[in-house]
Amino acid sequence: MSDQVDTEHNDQTAVTTESVATTRLKPWKAFLIITLVLGGVFPLIAWIGYKQYQQAGFNAVLIAALLCWVGSIIGIIPAILVRDSEQPKQGVNAVLVGMLIRMSIPFGGGFFLHQSVEKLADAKILMFTLIYYLIALIVDTILALKIVPANKPNQIQ
Repeated sequence: MSDQVDTEHNDQTAVTTESVATTRLKPWKAFLIITLVLGGVFPLIAWIGYKQYQQAGFNAVLIAALLCWVGSIIGIIPAILVRDSEQPKQGVNAVLVGMLIRMSIPFGGGFFLHQSVEKLADAKILMFTLIYYLIALIVDTILALKIVPANKPNQIQ
């Protein structure tokens, strides 16, 4: 009787662990989603930039998009690296490090270009960087939470 109960409990644990592993996002899918979303909004934002500031506005939008894309791709890597970690607090640390990277690359690059290139400053590169950053922040936060599990199921051995 006790062997039968143990077998049923182990089967339930195996199914739970397997279902958690299959619902998590693959790293290449995260990179693809980031690229598609940021690339998908590019024509609209580039049109606005070109309409208001001509070629300098288009260049500002393009640079802002690239800065935010690079920050997003590099910022999601810590979450990918710790997704199978045995320590649950590592997921929180990975998300926080990713947020720091995701924020510092676009704003650091945008601020540097705003200070050093007058045409980009006139074309409001920091405004376009902020617009792209907000879009990237939403996408990356959702992806990081899907990659890093909130809690792992308890496995009784």
